[in-house]
Amino acid sequence: MDAKGARGPSFRRGPGFTAIELMVVVAVVALLAAMAVPAFQDLLAKRRVKGAAEEIHGLLLQARHEVPLRERDVTAVFADSADPWCVGLTLAATCDCGIQDPTDPDACTLPVAGTPVLQVLQGDEFPGVALESTFTADHTTFRHPRLTANAGSVRVTSGDFRLDVVVSPQGRIRICNPNDNAMPGYLPCN
Repeated sequence: MDAKGARGPSFRRGPGFTAIELMVVVAVVALLAAMAVPAFQDLLAKRRVKGAAEEIHGLLLQARHEVPLRERDVTAVFADSADPWCVGLTLAATCDCGIQDPTDPDACTLPVAGTPVLQVLQGDEFPGVALESTFTADHTTFRHPRLTANAGSVRVTSGDFRLDVVVSPQGRIRICNPNDNAMPGYLPCN
């Protein structure tokens, strides 16, 4: 009997990974994923706040630009306590931005070629984002012919991330950062 026969049959290891190596790789990937989830959630919250603030800013700019075209006042209504929150535009003194039927006389609409068209931003498009208005009676009116407005702001918030959409008495609209550096790309609110 030779020495090989005494030790038993010889096994050659083929190409591939052992179960231990595979478990180590899975554990490392799980650890990296667990570290990335909070950062990804913060990124989503920032994007939602930025998106909502930019949409509100755009709707307010539209209201301001409609005034000289229509030679009438245009009002922006903020329903920050509604679930979901909403923002709407109207030629009337107020409207209900929760109404989705443009033929309803209380809906937030602007006429286009004689047809009422909804002018509404719904909060359900931005999950996890809250709205807080400082406008008197939760609306501001851009007045004809000077484009002045009721001063105030709308705070858009999700977690630690906030942006303010501010309207000055002169009707100027801007987005600012009340957190200073939590939302880069915006000037601080002063």
